[in-house]
Amino acid sequence: MKALKNDCGEKIVQILTRTDKPVDVLVLVKKIGVNKTTVYRQLKKLIQNNIIFEVEFGDGKKRYELKSLGHHHHIVCKSCGDLEEISFDEKQFSKYINNKTEYKIESHSLEFFGLCPTCK
Repeated sequence: MKALKNDCGEKIVQILTRTDKPVDVLVLVKKIGVNKTTVYRQLKKLIQNNIIFEVEFGDGKKRYELKSLGHHHHIVCKSCGDLEEISFDEKQFSKYINNKTEYKIESHSLEFFGLCPTCK
């Protein structure tokens, strides 16, 4: 973590390490005790240094998680906002897309939305 030269950036990484779900800025501000501008500045640096990445679930709120978690997808409850990581055979999915289009896939972002067991 040589790219982190300040306490705020280190605290963001610590928080993201201890959570199993993407975290939004307001949670980080509350846990770290600094202003939003400082948190946004550190998030930008962490993204630029490939330590974290940003996810968005169509609600206008950006969330952040560690890149070390690897590429994965989420399913989001449209009622309560709860979310879970999901996995599936991405090679089969990519093969299907390649067969249906002439695109060369370089990356993707895929989220699923529905109702969790509690809300349905």
